[in-house]
Amino acid sequence: MIRHFFKVLGRITLKNKSYTLINLSGLVISITAGLFIFIYVLHEKSYDSFHEKKDRIFRIRNDRFTDGELSRRWVAGPMSIGSDLRSDFPEVVRYVRMNSARRQSYILEYKEKSFKEENILYASEDFFKIFSFPLVKGDDSLALRRPFTVAISESMARRYFGESDPLGKTIICNKTQFYEVTGVFADLPENTHFRFDALFSFESLWKVLGPEETNNLMTNWGWVGTYTYVELRSANDRESLQAKMRAYVDKRMGTELREWNEWMDFILQPVTSIHLHSNEADEIKENGNAKSVLYLTLLAVAILVISWINYINLATARSTERGREVGIRKVLGSTQKQLIRQFLFESAVFKLTATIIAYILLIALLPSFSLMVIRTLDVSILYSAETLLTISIVFFLGVVSVAIYPALVMSRHKPLIVLKGFPSSIKGVILRKTLVTMQFVCSASLIASLLVVHKQLHFMKTTPTGLESEQVLVVHGPIVFDEPAYRSNFSAFRNSLLEKPGMRAVSLSTDVPGHAVKNIAGNVRIVGQGVDKGNSYQGIMANEDFLATYGLDLIAGRNFSGADSQEWNSAIVNETSMRLLGFNDPEKILGHKIDIWGSEPEVIGVIKDYHHQSLKTRIPPVVIIFDKGITQYFFYVEIQ
Repeated sequence: MIRHFFKVLGRITLKNKSYTLINLSGLVISITAGLFIFIYVLHEKSYDSFHEKKDRIFRIRNDRFTDGELSRRWVAGPMSIGSDLRSDFPEVVRYVRMNSARRQSYILEYKEKSFKEENILYASEDFFKIFSFPLVKGDDSLALRRPFTVAISESMARRYFGESDPLGKTIICNKTQFYEVTGVFADLPENTHFRFDALFSFESLWKVLGPEETNNLMTNWGWVGTYTYVELRSANDRESLQAKMRAYVDKRMGTELREWNEWMDFILQPVTSIHLHSNEADEIKENGNAKSVLYLTLLAVAILVISWINYINLATARSTERGREVGIRKVLGSTQKQLIRQFLFESAVFKLTATIIAYILLIALLPSFSLMVIRTLDVSILYSAETLLTISIVFFLGVVSVAIYPALVMSRHKPLIVLKGFPSSIKGVILRKTLVTMQFVCSASLIASLLVVHKQLHFMKTTPTGLESEQVLVVHGPIVFDEPAYRSNFSAFRNSLLEKPGMRAVSLSTDVPGHAVKNIAGNVRIVGQGVDKGNSYQGIMANEDFLATYGLDLIAGRNFSGADSQEWNSAIVNETSMRLLGFNDPEKILGHKIDIWGSEPEVIGVIKDYHHQSLKTRIPPVVIIFDKGITQYFFYVEIQ
């Protein structure tokens, strides 16, 4: 019977080449597109799901409120919160601290090899006990226990030590610190919210900071610069522990917070939810977006539904042509079940062929797709249980949904009626019209969505951002060991660049547009005001060329002049900051001093609001503080 089914299918295919080509190509394109979207969605949802204790690992987020409204979220909180929770709550089994120590890059050396490394964090000793990043060399209980020890990735180990064993060898950091390699871990997979190539022991950071600063940080809940993760006894302990947090904060900081007219709360974030549901300024790594994943999932479903409806419509449209075949088969004794099996078989072979072709296209185009979505999608994901299960479900639903109706339509009538031509029925007409309507609705929705996206992109491209960035080249500055020499060298370097034709400005700053501002100042206010007037502001340190580099509009006051004696304690604010500080006239805020980071810079200018990040981000209050010793970024600007 199977051989007979194949023979009939082959004859029908050869006889209706155009129909076969149209139907098969439609299915192949839709399945390929749907699977590409599915693989991306699966990858986005898989972040940090490989940790064995994923259901019990939570990151501590620190939320701040001013006048009862949420003013700032920090995913990096107080340094002591992990040990505090471990001491006071039995739900917490262990914790881990992580910190970047305010430095974005380091110079590491081993013998004649020297590299600038940017992905390095300090981590406490239980890191490898909580997270499932396997150590290929070393002991997870000892790797980060002692001061000045480091665990490095396999890639870093090869970069510095080649094929030799790195354990016990010493890496020099910034020419002053000596770290013993006590562990080598497997390179991090992409589907994690972490990004680091090496972990210094947290005990090392305490040695670097010194006992006085360490003690201040360990007793101050107002300083937020340490990432903290806790492992709970059970995933169900999260709700009970979260419910105790407000009373815990009130007991520890209630009086002080009420004086500031502020409040704080600690939120337990499941580690598996961070990538899609957390996108704050101080994230370790850029995260994804849960809404985008949902929309893409709906898009994949819509594409598959359109292709299936198209198949059904084409199949039923050919029902008259195949009517004689069905009638003759019934005359010769075929039952309705046998005819249904034949049509299901033809549909299965058709769908299987389309799926195989789509799978081949998937493998061939996956590298290009990875580049397009800026993700490393390994070919192994195609053979994962989730992918194979999804393909099987898509195949099964496709076979049943696109074959069962045509099979029933063409097999349920009597032979004489079928040979004379299929009669039209009200139910059949209604169903066909419904399917066509659904197809048009799905297609129209996709076209409308495409137009909306196009409009949004056009809006983002054409809306003025308030700054000039077309001819700006941004370069990371060097790591500085001798700051006075650096300032002198940079001044000479800057002057030589400005002598080149077309060069307009060369400046320095701690942050660049397009990236979230790293430095956040809390409780900023006009000097003399009570702490209840304080709010959170973004702080950028820059030299006198910052405004000219980006073409920022100065609407009141003046720019920095660059003279240390006059400008070292001065600031420029944007319009949002001006209004938040209590002024509506930019001229009236000039000369006032603001309390920020323990200093009192004088406001010498006000700039027009500009979009430091994308247009979907509300313009925040920004304070630009003069600083000639910045080493983070160079800006080279050409006007030609």
